[in-house]
Amino acid sequence: MWGKNDIAYSLHAAPHSYSTAGLQTTDFLSYLGFERNRCAFVTTKECYSHWVEHNFNLKEFGEAFAEAFNKIEKAERHLNACGFLLAQPEGWGYFFGKPAENKKRRPFSSSYGDGHIAPKSELMKEIEGETFQFVLSWITGDRDKGWTFHYRPKHLPLLDEFQVLFGFLELKTYEECPYFKFEKCYWRFIPHESRGDSFFESNAGSVHGWFDAHSNRFEVGLKELLAAQTVVQPFNMFFLPLKDNIQILPHSPSDTITSNLFTETSISSTPTVKIDDRLAVRPTVFVCYSHKDEKEKNELLSHLGVLEAANLIELWSDDRIRAGADLEAEINQVIDRASVAILLITANFLTSEFIQKKEIPELLERHNKEDIIIFPVIAKSCVWKEVRWLERMNVRPRGEKPVWRESGRYVDEELTDIAAEIANMMKNKT
Repeated sequence: MWGKNDIAYSLHAAPHSYSTAGLQTTDFLSYLGFERNRCAFVTTKECYSHWVEHNFNLKEFGEAFAEAFNKIEKAERHLNACGFLLAQPEGWGYFFGKPAENKKRRPFSSSYGDGHIAPKSELMKEIEGETFQFVLSWITGDRDKGWTFHYRPKHLPLLDEFQVLFGFLELKTYEECPYFKFEKCYWRFIPHESRGDSFFESNAGSVHGWFDAHSNRFEVGLKELLAAQTVVQPFNMFFLPLKDNIQILPHSPSDTITSNLFTETSISSTPTVKIDDRLAVRPTVFVCYSHKDEKEKNELLSHLGVLEAANLIELWSDDRIRAGADLEAEINQVIDRASVAILLITANFLTSEFIQKKEIPELLERHNKEDIIIFPVIAKSCVWKEVRWLERMNVRPRGEKPVWRESGRYVDEELTDIAAEIANMMKNKT
C-alpha cells in the first residue's frame, strides 16, 4: 500500500526442498516471472514474489503450480534424452544462500554459421516421429566440425503457436534446407568434442543417442511443455514466449490439450487437428529379464507383439539396443519413459547383479511416484517371496503358479492372459 487508494497485491513463495539434479522449483518460479527478493513474510527472510490481482486464488494456484511443475519435469526428461538442457536461471543458489546460478539453456550446443553451408556437409541419418521429420548431418568447416539437427513438421502450414515451442528451445530457421527439398527447416548445431582418437572418446556416441531418441521422445516433451503452460495460464502466468495474438487453450479435466498447433493442407479445407492426435505416442512396455532366460523372454515377446502390431503399445527389451550403444544409458532412457515394466521373475533374474543394482532401484523409484506400473510375472519356480520388494506386489499368473510349469503345458494360455491384461490396462489409460 502506497496510499489510501493506491494498493497492490503480491504473491510470495519460499521453496523449501530441492532435488540433486535437473530443473528446480526456483527455476520454474523464475520462468513464471517471480523475482527473488528480501522478504519479511517468511522465516528465511528471502522469497520469490510476483504481482497478482486482488482476487487471486492462492489455494488453486498452489495446486496448479505443483501440477505444472510435474509436467515440466517430465518434459525435461524427454527433451534431455534428445540433447536439450532446459535453462536453470536460479538453480540451487536460493537453498544455500548464494546468488542465482543462471545456467544457460544448451550448454553443449553452439551455433556454426547457418548450420548448413560449410566446406563439407553430408547426410548421416533420417528418422521420423508422429509429427516431425528429423535429419542429422555432419558439417566440417575451416575451424570447427560437428552435427546439425534438422527439424521439419510433416503437416503444413505451421501455426504460430508451434513456433512458440521452438522459440523456447532456441531452434533457428533456415529457409532452403537441402535435406527437405529446399523447404524451410528448424535447426541447431552441436560441436564435435574430442577426448581422444576413437569414436568412444568423443561426444559422437551421445549425439547419435540424442538424435535417435527424437523419434519417440521429442514430441512427448513438447506435449508436456504445452500441458504445463495450460495449467498456469488461467492465473495469467506464462513461461512460453507467447505473442500478443496467440493463446494456448485452457486444459480440460481430462488433461487433453486442444491447442490449434497443426493444420493439414487440403484442396477442400484446412482442418485444425488436436495436439493429441498428432503427438499421440504409444505407451512403452519395458520387458526386464535375465539373459539366461532368453527363450522365455522371446515367447513372452511373441504374445506381446500382437499388441504392438495392433498399435496399442511400443514393446521394448534390451535386444533392441544397437551395437556400440551405451547399454546402461539406453535402458535408463527406456525406464524413464515406460508406462509398464514387465519383470520376468526367475532365480536368474533375482541373482542378476545388473538387474538388482541398476534396473530395479530405478523402477521402484518411479513406481513409488506412481509414474510406472510394475507387472511381475513368475516365470519359473524360485523363492521370490523372500525378496522384500517383490513379496509385497501382486504377481501374475493369478494363483502364483509359474508360467513355465509342467513341461510348458500352460505357457500359451498364461501368456495370452498376461497380454490381454496389458491390453486392457493400456485401453483404460487412454
